[in-house]
Amino acid sequence: MKKGEKEANTSQLNILKIIWQKPWLAIAFVLLTILQAGLIIANIIFDARALEALTLGDYENLLKYGILILITGLLLATRTILSNYLIARLRLHTMGILENKIGARMLTISSQVYNSLNSGTIVSRVNMSPAELFNGIKNILSTTSQLLVALFTIIYMMFFHYILALMVLFTVVVAYLFRVIINKYDKKNYRKMNDSYDKMYGRAIETARGYKDIKCLNLDETINKDLEGQIKEYTKQSRYFDNWYMVANTIFRIIYAILLAGLVYLGIVLYEQYYLSYFALIYLLNNYKQLDLIVWVLQQIFRIGSYSMVQHKRINQLFRDDMMPREVFGQTHLDKFSGEIEFKNIDFVYEKVDLEKKLTDDIDKGKKQKKKKQKDKDENTNIDETPPHKVLDNFSLKINTGEKVAFVGRSGCGKSTLVSMLSRSTIPQSGEIYFDNVPMSELDKESIRGNVTVVNQFPYVYYLSVRDNLKLAKADATDEELMNACEKANLDKFIAELPYGLDTVLGENGVKLSGGQKQRLAIARAFLRNTQVLVFDESTSSLDNFSQKKVQESIDGIKGKTVIIVAHRLSTIINCDRIVFIKNGKVEAQGKFKELMKNCPDFAELYTVRR
Repeated sequence: MKKGEKEANTSQLNILKIIWQKPWLAIAFVLLTILQAGLIIANIIFDARALEALTLGDYENLLKYGILILITGLLLATRTILSNYLIARLRLHTMGILENKIGARMLTISSQVYNSLNSGTIVSRVNMSPAELFNGIKNILSTTSQLLVALFTIIYMMFFHYILALMVLFTVVVAYLFRVIINKYDKKNYRKMNDSYDKMYGRAIETARGYKDIKCLNLDETINKDLEGQIKEYTKQSRYFDNWYMVANTIFRIIYAILLAGLVYLGIVLYEQYYLSYFALIYLLNNYKQLDLIVWVLQQIFRIGSYSMVQHKRINQLFRDDMMPREVFGQTHLDKFSGEIEFKNIDFVYEKVDLEKKLTDDIDKGKKQKKKKQKDKDENTNIDETPPHKVLDNFSLKINTGEKVAFVGRSGCGKSTLVSMLSRSTIPQSGEIYFDNVPMSELDKESIRGNVTVVNQFPYVYYLSVRDNLKLAKADATDEELMNACEKANLDKFIAELPYGLDTVLGENGVKLSGGQKQRLAIARAFLRNTQVLVFDESTSSLDNFSQKKVQESIDGIKGKTVIIVAHRLSTIINCDRIVFIKNGKVEAQGKFKELMKNCPDFAELYTVRR
């Protein structure tokens, strides 16, 4: 026994830190942004001076400023090419790290999360949120130069006259406050649109995966109607989002146009009263729209920033243990189990948690919402809730090394939950499981999953060849080992009939295989892994009688390993060393087949019904 390294705590992603891992790219982009701002500012001044020279007939200065305008234009074009190159490099770097981190995190999220959420909720955070987040940051950085230009233009304008300065300041403040109000509701509507997209996307994935059942059960119209409903909801939220922004922006533009008109009128009055120079008037008339630009830039920064914050939160929810908890393992390492297992005082209840709502509330949370939550909590304090059903209730059982044990009971008695606990996919609320007298909670992931193989009722087959699907269990397996495992799983003859044998690609989730063939492939993978503990959870339920017999003979022939079987076909467990009958989350009776038939009426009744 040896101690493994302590597992690092998962921290939230910080995209700015990821970008800063390539500091020269980030610094170069910032410098080019500042350069762009400087060149545009110079261009604005040169434009005003050129117009002044043209009006006064000063052709020498007109030529000089015309050449300067041409030079700044060429420099701006060169800057654009370099900036596009840098942003492309930065995107490849940032997106690569983001997607790798998200992919790795997905594999550590607990099974309860996947069981509680629509698949679209997780998948959209993987394939959509990172791109939108990066694009948002890129757009904010890109508009920074415009903000600098607008700020310089306005500040320069404010030095012309203090009354003009006050009017400029008043216009910007009003525009800013209006944008703050719009942004508050804009963010909420954007979040709602994203939530409806998650549901629509998840339903589309389910439709694609379940197309066989849809066709066989003639559910085309029903599923299509349901999918149309999800699409309509997404369209409705998108339209509401767009319409809200259009109306709010229109009102803002009308108010802002009135303010700008007042500013221009004030400038003309000041010029007529000799408070402004001719150059100052030209500069004002030529650049008063920079006020519009600064408000537009602020508007873009607010809008894109709020969207980026939503996407940032959505991504970071994947990395937060209070939102999507990860699997937790210990630090103790065991190279190999002997196979002794003990369940001790295990309690388990499926918790009532609306994870979708929890994720939504987290994005929307604020002071007002917290107060509302507290109010709702106070109001609901006296509501009597029915306690959840206990799946396992103080369950205790010891399995000896090399023993073949069957778990039997009616549906919902806790058999599959126990099996799920053996791979630590499910964690008991209280009690402990021991492997070789070591608490499972203290063992690292490799100790548990490197020594325990679980074959589920509905195994997943990857879009790979038969060979590659089998080699997932043992990467260095020889063809002889592969075929030996397939023979034990009664899959060898089927493989021989395939057009390319082991190299035949099976399609997504084994679309070319029957349910029984998928199960036999999964059983072959289990034989290849050859771990000390083998668990078969209804893994032969789809097999025909002949295949069932062949596979059962292979399982019965396993020596020196601990084998646990969950089966509804009770005829398949007759030869087990011990049968454990589970009722209401507890061990009702245990013993050999004949003993239970004689001493356990519930088992005898179940055998009679299922025979």
